[in-house]
Amino acid sequence: MNEKSTTPASGRPTAVRIPDMFGSIMSAEAVVNPHHFKIKAAADSWIAQFLKMGKVEADRNQKSDFCFCASAMAPNADAEALRTMVDWLNWIFYFDDAFDEGRLDRDPAAAQKEINQTLALLDEDEEIPDKDLYPLQYLFYSVWERVKKRSSFDMQVQFKATHQQYLDGLRHQVDATRNCGSHTQAEEDYIKMRRRTVGGHPCISLIAYAHGVDLPQVAFEHPSIQECMAVGCDLAWIHNDIISYKKDVKSGIEHNFITVLNKNGFSVQEAMDRAGELQNECYRRWYNALANMPVWGELVDREVLKFIQACHTFPLGDLLWSFRTGRYLGASEGHRLHETRLLDLSDLE
Repeated sequence: MNEKSTTPASGRPTAVRIPDMFGSIMSAEAVVNPHHFKIKAAADSWIAQFLKMGKVEADRNQKSDFCFCASAMAPNADAEALRTMVDWLNWIFYFDDAFDEGRLDRDPAAAQKEINQTLALLDEDEEIPDKDLYPLQYLFYSVWERVKKRSSFDMQVQFKATHQQYLDGLRHQVDATRNCGSHTQAEEDYIKMRRRTVGGHPCISLIAYAHGVDLPQVAFEHPSIQECMAVGCDLAWIHNDIISYKKDVKSGIEHNFITVLNKNGFSVQEAMDRAGELQNECYRRWYNALANMPVWGELVDREVLKFIQACHTFPLGDLLWSFRTGRYLGASEGHRLHETRLLDLSDLE
């Protein structure tokens, strides 16, 4: 499909065709956690009170429906683990927004301080943060305490490592945002950063916790496992950047793959098509990783299978949620976009 007519002011099309994001491994039928509705009501009410949200913000958070996101990612979690996942999603989205469009997006010193304070909470002797002065730090600490009670030593090591990876990516994102006016970011540089900032690695570790996985460190560090995680993260950021493109343009957020390629001379449609090419490469990488997976033996291989499932349900659950959440499109527009694959950009002019 060619781009539709554009306005002289922006050169942006009024509509573009997005890739088919529900092919190959993403065509799996979704399963939603049966505890979803019970946990959603309690979690939405609690986070609104805890973060002292006004009615408008509380309504917006409720429409974001992070509980559906957790329920689609971890369909087999019990009620306690599902609630922990929802609380973690509330933490990461509010925490991440400060780096995307908030007080930390162009302040490397303040960003590094926030990152250091958050990482310090993973230390055993760290003091409990004041929940009134540092509510997000307290929320993260609370999640970590709950994860520790139900996780093996190796899974705790993995929780720490994946959060370190995510937080380090955010630091690089702040540097890139600060310097965006001085140079155009290359595609490969953006991908390296985005793979970490999408939050996929720590989210996969949370899904593994919620599903009771006990993956030995030797298996976690194997290149095939690491590639399955990387593919899940790549699928998630590709899909997120496509679906959130309108929101990001309206918010002035420039760390979006479509925007990055647009600045590099691609039309918006060409950028969407390139995102589709990367998505299809992910499918090939996934099956290659499985083909090269070692056999460790019955007990370890059972945990490997459950961990691989987490690498899969992360991008799948995130995609299903992205099409229905009020954070990006809303259920009606998301359904229409899923059916037609035409993203209406006319309201950006």
